[in-house]
Amino acid sequence: RRALDVLARGVLAADSFRLSPALQRKLAPDFNERGEALFGGEGPVATDYSIIGIVLDMQRTLLAQLMSDGVASRLLDSEGKFERTAAGRTDAFRVSELYERLTREVWSELGGAADIPAPRRELQREHVNRLASMLLRPSASSRADSRSLLRTEAQRLLVRIGAATQRGGLSAEARAHLADSADTLNQALQAKLQRGGV
Repeated sequence: RRALDVLARGVLAADSFRLSPALQRKLAPDFNERGEALFGGEGPVATDYSIIGIVLDMQRTLLAQLMSDGVASRLLDSEGKFERTAAGRTDAFRVSELYERLTREVWSELGGAADIPAPRRELQREHVNRLASMLLRPSASSRADSRSLLRTEAQRLLVRIGAATQRGGLSAEARAHLADSADTLNQALQAKLQRGGV
């Protein structure tokens, strides 16, 4: 939980990577590498330093790791290693807690009144695409509990997105993003899952 707190605040939160516009204008690509790439026949090279792209790559990598089947399996296996209280509960960190926390951090703008900026829309699309992919094409190593929890999380997120589209303060881009995300989740939830051996 402490590790997830650090990752959520430092990488996934909306204010994790705040750089002033003045500093962003001063950032530039390495023009020596750009020249080598052009003369080496590697095609067009960006002339702008994309801090958004670098941050998004970091966030994508983190989401891929935290939503992986390996992490889900380790969390499910670890539940039996904690002592139970008299009420039959444990203090184990559960897969449901992980998925809920990831959704809450990635989609934090749904509860506010402000617009959803472009970098956040990119991260949210990555989260939705990953959810849909795991629902439609679960790997052979995915566990039944993690699949059912992902489905539940997708259903809850769909309701939250629907509620957010009713409020004001959203740009045309944010509204289109929410509509596209809702459509992706709807299609993934309604699709028939091909189960092995059936």
